[in-house]
Amino acid sequence: MSAKPSFLAELQRRNVLRAGVLYIGAVWALAQGIAQLAPVFSAPEWVTKWFVIAAAIGFPFWLAFAWFYEFTPQGLKRESEIPPDDSIARSTGRKLGKWIIAVLAVAVVLLLTNTFV
Repeated sequence: MSAKPSFLAELQRRNVLRAGVLYIGAVWALAQGIAQLAPVFSAPEWVTKWFVIAAAIGFPFWLAFAWFYEFTPQGLKRESEIPPDDSIARSTGRKLGKWIIAVLAVAVVLLLTNTFV
């Protein structure tokens, strides 16, 4: 094997894939919430559509942010400034995993609320 990791392995190491799943789940949950609350506030129908379009435009920027930066106990730092052996990407990945579960749970509750209420 080569000393350089594959692109997919690097995406996983930097938690870019988890950040993408978190973004998609959060956008979907927010869109569900907006769609349910829009009639209450007499908001036009295009509000949800434009929210989803804006989120789609923001998705590549979110992925780039996840690629270039890493959350550390000292705050955000550039990935290039952190030696690979000092990286806390594994613990950050666990935190992202918990956030993904929480966001998806909210999305499921919103979906069930929309279906049964």
